[in-house]
Amino acid sequence: MIIPEELKDSLALQLLMTYKALRRKSGKELKKIGLCLGQDIILFHLSGQPDISQAQLARALGVEEATISIILQRMTKSGLIKRTADQKDARMMRVSLTVKGLELRKKALRIWQKQESQVFSRLTEGQRQELLQSLLEIQSYIESKKGKKES
Repeated sequence: MIIPEELKDSLALQLLMTYKALRRKSGKELKKIGLCLGQDIILFHLSGQPDISQAQLARALGVEEATISIILQRMTKSGLIKRTADQKDARMMRVSLTVKGLELRKKALRIWQKQESQVFSRLTEGQRQELLQSLLEIQSYIESKKGKKES
């Protein structure tokens, strides 16, 4: 990728490029266990918030409902999740993990843990903690500005 000279020191651009490199690396490993990019994040989310509606899941992940619906169809066909109609509102679909989904979640978690160990092995524990705190601070700022007009 050719980076304009004016952006060579851009933290935001470096963060984006790092994210993309991490996703490419993890994507290759996830593919080996039968997952596509993004499905790991859905498995992680559903394990912490079972029986969530598709709309709630889409909002939590910051994607359109149509997008999540397509991904969930694939995951249902693969036997990773089950979708059931809400008891109070049959138009609403609830999503939860299957036993197979839970098993692949564990494998995906190990992939992410191994990757983190490898990628960040060059940093001291202090540097890792400082980076983590900085990233959490940036995320918090971005989340606090969602929906607000920047001045």
